Amino acid sequence: MKEKLISNHSVNISGSATSNVIQTGDHNVGTVNYQKITLPPSESVDVKAELKVLHEILAKMDTPNNQKINNAFSDVEDELTRSPPNKNEIGTALERALRYAKQADTFAKSIKELTPIIINIAAWLGKSGNKILEFIGLSV
Repeated sequence: MKEKLISNHSVNISGSATSNVIQTGDHNVGTVNYQKITLPPSESVDVKAELKVLHEILAKMDTPNNQKINNAFSDVEDELTRSPPNKNEIGTALERALRYAKQADTFAKSIKELTPIIINIAAWLGKSGNKILEFIGLSV
């Protein structure tokens, strides 16, 4: 009589699993590598110019989420009109835009172009910008 091997693996996440490796199975090994960087001084960043370029790059990506990306940038623009702007709100909206853009087939090809822009925006955002660095494999 043959024994039937039944494998039952499950994953339960109650919260965020951003930047984590989630695996099921037996004897799997996973690695996540982030390159640590030093950000430029925030006062040296023309954030409006950087955001404009970022939006242009993401808008060119072939994804069904283009409207969602545009909506996130609309939220960023609205927040920039406030005095002072809430950097936490801007960071959250950019995370949303990048999460949608990351689903595009061309996102990985754009990393080299996106890197200096995202670094500058993260510098301006301060702690509110740390999560957007993860989209391009960086951390502070």
